Amino acid sequence: TYPIAAAKYDFLKLFDQVLISGHVNVIKPNERIFRILLARIGVPSRWCIMIDDSPANVATAAQLGFHAIQFTSPRELESELIDMGILIPSWRSAMK
Repeated sequence: TYPIAAAKYDFLKLFDQVLISGHVNVIKPNERIFRILLARIGVPSRWCIMIDDSPANVATAAQLGFHAIQFTSPRELESELIDMGILIPSWRSAMK
């Protein structure tokens, strides 16, 4: 399904790396997939943000040292990323 999503959503082209579970034969929340990712990108987990809607996936990422965020809504994610200094609040966010 990733090729379909990548063709539909231009923002996916912004990522330097994409790790598709079917290509490495391991899925979240198995910690091995996170370790494969870290080996590929060559940075420590503390430099990474993992965003997922699954509590189990978020818990595994957090245990491995990722900044782990459970996605509950776009507004909540935006707020968390602003609090982390990743996003700059838009005027619309500031008005809420």
